[in-house]
Formats: sequence, C-alpha cells, structure tokens
Amino acid sequence: MRHALFVLLTFSCLGITPPKAVGQKQGQARIDSLLLELPRASEDTNKVLLLATLSYNYYPINPDEGIKYGNEGLGACRRST
Repeated sequence: MRHALFVLLTFSCLGITPPKAVGQKQGQARIDSLLLELPRASEDTNKVLLLATLSYNYYPINPDEGIKYGNEGLGACRRST
C-alpha cells in the first residue's frame, strides 16, 4: 500500500499523469463518477486511492475541494496502517 501511495504522490508532484484511456470520463463527469463510488469504498488502500484521484481531479476545478479530499485521503491512509 505504501508503495502505491508513494508512486501516486510522486507522479502528482512531478505533474506526470498516465495517458488517458479512450472513453475514460474527464472533468466533472469523472468527479461525479468517483463521488458515487466513495460511499461504497471499504476502509483500505482502494479508498485512499479513490480519495487521491478525487483530489487530483478536483484541484483544477475547485482547489479547496481538492485539498479537502487529499486531506481525507491522508487521514484514511493513517487509519489503515
């Protein structure tokens, strides 16, 4: 889990993102889709990654919300270790 979080944070800090798959949702549609998954996510690595993805996708649209979900992801990461 720590390795995955390290890789995600490293890519985020460097501004490198993996290429988008064809047909993958972007922008507000992607955020809405992730928000629907959030209540069903169990308290594990998947929830941390979901919150990190939400934070990354929200940041250009609404930085305050991006920071909120990023902090929530950090809290979930600490609780799961």
